[in-house]
Amino acid sequence: MLVEQLVCVFFRFSCPAGNSPCSVYDEVCCLVFTPVLFDAAFVIIDKTHRTWAMLSIVALTLLAGLYGWYCMASTDGPRGGSLPGLAFGILAAALMIFAGLLAARKKMPRWQVGAAAWWLKGHIWLSLLSLPVTLFHTGFRFGGLLEQGLMWIYLVVMVSGVIGLLIQQYVPRLMKVTLPEQAIFEQLPVVTRGLRETADDHVTGVCGSLFADPEEEKTEGFEPQRILRSFYLKTARPFLAEDVPEGSPLLNPTQSQGVFAQLGEALPEQMSTAVQAVEQVIDERRQLIAQLKLQRWLHGWLVVHVPMSIVLLVLGVAHVVTAVYF
Repeated sequence: MLVEQLVCVFFRFSCPAGNSPCSVYDEVCCLVFTPVLFDAAFVIIDKTHRTWAMLSIVALTLLAGLYGWYCMASTDGPRGGSLPGLAFGILAAALMIFAGLLAARKKMPRWQVGAAAWWLKGHIWLSLLSLPVTLFHTGFRFGGLLEQGLMWIYLVVMVSGVIGLLIQQYVPRLMKVTLPEQAIFEQLPVVTRGLRETADDHVTGVCGSLFADPEEEKTEGFEPQRILRSFYLKTARPFLAEDVPEGSPLLNPTQSQGVFAQLGEALPEQMSTAVQAVEQVIDERRQLIAQLKLQRWLHGWLVVHVPMSIVLLVLGVAHVVTAVYF
């Protein structure tokens, strides 16, 4: 939260009036609004991963050489129950446990054992390394029913993790280019409510109230207010709710521009400022909707990855117990 606050303070004092990214709902949500997407919040594979990548490649090369020597030296072929097979199994389990400790590190940010970025890089590269090590342990055979289930779940965990990693390479960059104004994901309802309240203020500023007085409706100059109120309450304000109505013309930027252009032509010039302000709020709400969709892509893979990882750890313990005692 400190980073986001500092960003908004910077833009508030460095931008001319009206040009700040927080200008539309500045007082309501400046503490939760960010004009850019911070790459630090996502897993971007860059040159900082070079050390982990090189160590993993070297380790894989050495282990592959040992496995090849083990295959040639073994008369019965590679088996998980042999001494080298058990060594590969212990190493694979250690790599999986290390990968699982990332969740514990996130739950305990005050746990001063390495930076979070270090744990995340280790989680990625050692998890990838654990796959060939596991295959070296099994001799590229799945074994019995428990082992088969364990291996298939392990593959699901690995595939979902790789998919999530690929998504995080491209979606944040896409968001940064296409969505110049973004809010913190957890604060989207707060920001949406702030946008709605801002639009309410603009409309009430020229109409006096969101709801018409029956006596005022009889006056000659009331027609423009009735048009603006009707449009806002029936079309614009529902679009600023948390659940946007399906089929709203404001979802499409081109249709939205046409709707506001027609509205501007039907209203007197003194109302144009309020109409433009509401249109700007609608544009920002549309960006939040697009951000929400991309955020679901960005985090949706965890719905598979995390539960399957827990199942993998449980079945891994069961596999160890059955291997030792049965």
